[in-house]
Amino acid sequence: MFSNVKLFGKKISEKAVFKILGIILILAVLVSGSLWVKRIIEKEVVLRKIINNLTEEPHEAEILIKSNTLEEKTGKIKTTIRFQEQNNNIPNLKSQAFTFEGNTLKVATISVSLKETENGLTKNLEGKKLNLFLKIIALESGETKEFKLLEPGTIPLGYQIYEPANPIEIQFWDEIWSEILDKDGNVEGKIKETLIPVSASYFLPGTRFQLRLAPAGKLQIETRHPSYYEKVDSD
Repeated sequence: MFSNVKLFGKKISEKAVFKILGIILILAVLVSGSLWVKRIIEKEVVLRKIINNLTEEPHEAEILIKSNTLEEKTGKIKTTIRFQEQNNNIPNLKSQAFTFEGNTLKVATISVSLKETENGLTKNLEGKKLNLFLKIIALESGETKEFKLLEPGTIPLGYQIYEPANPIEIQFWDEIWSEILDKDGNVEGKIKETLIPVSASYFLPGTRFQLRLAPAGKLQIETRHPSYYEKVDSD
């Protein structure tokens, strides 16, 4: 079958041809095997980073009352706050600033028990509670004003590991949201709202509210009143 095969202009035996084909086959298996191992290692590295970030307990954040401004036309006070999520595994989480009227402020959170999904990426989180800060809710003149802290169905701000997002983390978060969202894409049934305490008719600038979201999903709030000389951060 290979009696007329030539290599570099020279005729080679069938035995030599089979030997060359065998070497090529072995190299192909080694290359495909190394790529498979690389994908497995990459998957484990990405999942470990995601899980470490998500299972940081307790889940904490801080709300800082940055400033108050009296609106001359309406006579109402506008308050600007800064929300800063805190995670020891993610040192550079970005803060978010919001401005609202009134003295009624709530924090909405999501707490859901995870189970192993069809593709199995979340199996290492099975039985654990996933707690996320969802939005800030302010009551203005009897109307509700909402400020989103994350967008359902996407990777939460600061939790994306690669830029652009790695396919594994995209699939992981797709599985997470499939557990949280209902068939209409809503999370209303799993939201808990907790009122931020205020001791006056307005929030005092410099006041800090330390939010601690326990593994069971209960939000604990510690109020830290400013000292007279405390300087409010400008960022």
